[in-house]
Amino acid sequence: MTNLELQHEPVETMNLERAKQALEEARSLAYAALQQAQAIAEFHKLGFNFSPAYGMGGWFEGNPEDRYPDNEDGWCPSSQSC
Repeated sequence: MTNLELQHEPVETMNLERAKQALEEARSLAYAALQQAQAIAEFHKLGFNFSPAYGMGGWFEGNPEDRYPDNEDGWCPSSQSC
């Protein structure tokens, strides 16, 4: 089992390049965590729910001005864009 750890630093102190790097690190860790959870579930024949937002497989919009009116939290399920 791997040790997944995200480095914590204030986002307010990041320049744009560091923010892009930190974003990729966080995304990679999220995928790694999901893969680890899948391996555990497969090995022990367990199940789990992973739903960061309604409609899993959606889009998160960080700019509040560009969000769909009914997705104030930033998540837009893929089914909504059909």
